[in-house]
Amino acid sequence: IPESIVNLTSLTDLGLSGNSFTGPLPRDLGNMKSMEYMNLGFNQFSGEIPSSIGNFSNVRFIGLINNQFSGLIPSSIGNLQTMSWLELSQNQVQWFSFR
Repeated sequence: IPESIVNLTSLTDLGLSGNSFTGPLPRDLGNMKSMEYMNLGFNQFSGEIPSSIGNFSNVRFIGLINNQFSGLIPSSIGNLQTMSWLELSQNQVQWFSFR
């Protein structure tokens, strides 16, 4: 997906699941501060989950299931106080400590 998507700062819902998107997520994805629902599952995204994802202040659902993400899950996810659902299964990510 293009880096310019991060300029959609008023977007609340992003559903792009079940496509064949590849490559890393935009580094500044968290600039989309109005995001409430983001489903990017069942694609071929790769690389690390950007730490800026912890900047979503209203997010309730993040679905990243069945991609090719790797590395550590960013600790900034611990900042997502409104989130009720996080789906990261079927990736190659590792958990972190919330200390």
